[in-house]
Amino acid sequence: MSGAVVGPLRVGAVAHGGHCVARYEGRVVFVRHSLPGELVDVRLTDTGHDRYWRGDAVTVHEASPERTDPPCPVSGPGRCGGCDLQHVTLPAQRRLKAEVVAEQLQRLAGLEVAVEVEPVPGDEEGLGWRTRMRYHADADGVLALRRHRSHDLEPVPVDGCPISDPRGRPERTGWEAGQVVETAVDTAGSVSTLVDGERVSGPALLHQRVGEQELAVAADGFWQVHPGAAETLVDAVLEGLAPQPGERAFDLYCGVGLFAVALARLGVRVWGVESSRTAVAHARRNLAAAGDSASRVTAGRVAQVLRRL
Repeated sequence: MSGAVVGPLRVGAVAHGGHCVARYEGRVVFVRHSLPGELVDVRLTDTGHDRYWRGDAVTVHEASPERTDPPCPVSGPGRCGGCDLQHVTLPAQRRLKAEVVAEQLQRLAGLEVAVEVEPVPGDEEGLGWRTRMRYHADADGVLALRRHRSHDLEPVPVDGCPISDPRGRPERTGWEAGQVVETAVDTAGSVSTLVDGERVSGPALLHQRVGEQELAVAADGFWQVHPGAAETLVDAVLEGLAPQPGERAFDLYCGVGLFAVALARLGVRVWGVESSRTAVAHARRNLAAAGDSASRVTAGRVAQVLRRL
């Protein structure tokens, strides 16, 4: 039945991944591009499961007051799969995400927790924040993003992907069909561009500022994609641990040492473990730049390294 349009269906609660839950002939249908309480027609996109199907809301008969026009022209049923909730007002997006987290905590851990989703520093109305992007050049050499749960491509808007950092938006056209184009932006606005994994412009090493410390990370290495995320996470960890000078800590899957450096600056001796040897080299460099000589970083898989200790 994939491709068939059914309905109208009354949409229920929000679920993980931007879906809301509806029912059709007794079966659960996870519906994208909908909101709780709406009455919609649904185009079925995946009917290969016995317990549930997937679909897109293609006609809205009764709209939620929290529905809005998506700021991106390629967001919608059957189009770019990069964003789940662009059809929802920003306050409602955060409330729905909080509901998902609260439901998971209750269902999986038996915890009743009041959850609030807040914007992190640097949030500009939910757009223009993503500092790392990966595009695919389509048959016409136009940069594109994948459609939801598909390898099919959707060309990016003329002005670029609205959630991407404007400083890192590459030329939209002129690429070779099939090329994979990646961009990364650091705190100072330096942009590195990689094509099929090879750097073609910008520095090989980006520098990300977190509080008073600047951390080096490879242009193709892992870093939080929201510019305010790293410092927000560090603040949360330090508040939760309340570390004291002379204490010791493990930083597992430490990457380039985001948490290790923050702890070392407070006099904690840290042992980091990370499988990427490139990231380990940068973590050691970042710890040294923070004036720490007591901490260490080991290259290897966490489970194997811990068994050896």
